[in-house]
Order: sequence, then structure tokens, then C-alpha cells
Amino acid sequence: MVNPVIINLYMLALFLLATLPFANQRLFGLVPVAAFKSGKPFPVRLGEWFVLFFIGLGMGLYLENSMGTRHPQEWEFYAVMLVVFGVLSVPGYLWQYQLKKLLLGK
Repeated sequence: MVNPVIINLYMLALFLLATLPFANQRLFGLVPVAAFKSGKPFPVRLGEWFVLFFIGLGMGLYLENSMGTRHPQEWEFYAVMLVVFGVLSVPGYLWQYQLKKLLLGK
């Protein structure tokens, strides 16, 4: 049986990875982006989001492999994983493009 704490921590890590591109103006949360005067543009955020998606996917595959034999996945698994990662990024997207302007007047 898989420990539910590991699953919950993995889902929390996916949530943090999915919202990171929209939560700050730094590249991957570390590198300041001085090239853009008004913050990161959306294509840069989207590219960062895809890189973080593959990092999260790799974390999941590593966890599955470390718990035993890895189950072979078809393309449907990866499509659903991409959609779940997109849903997890909605709070960060809403904060960046809707709520920040409404609440902070920026």
C-alpha cells in the first residue's frame, strides 16, 4: 500500500510547481528578469510552466519507480497529467492576471 502522506506531498509539490510561474516575476522563482520592464510576458510564463510540468512528471515517475515496478503508461496518462497540471495552475493564473489588478490596483 502506498503511503497517503507521500501522495499528498506530491500533489502539494505539483500545485506549487504549477503556480510558480504566475506567482512571481522571477524566472523559476530564482533568476530576476531584468530584460522585461513590465514583468514576465505570458509566453515566458508558459515556457516556464512547461519545464516545471516535466519536472513534476519526472518526480512522479521517480516516486512510482522507487515504490516498485513502474506501470507502463499510454498517451492518455500524459494528456490527463497535463490537464491536471493546468487545473492546478488556475489559482496562480487568476492571481497574476485578474485578482492582483482588482485587489492591489496594479
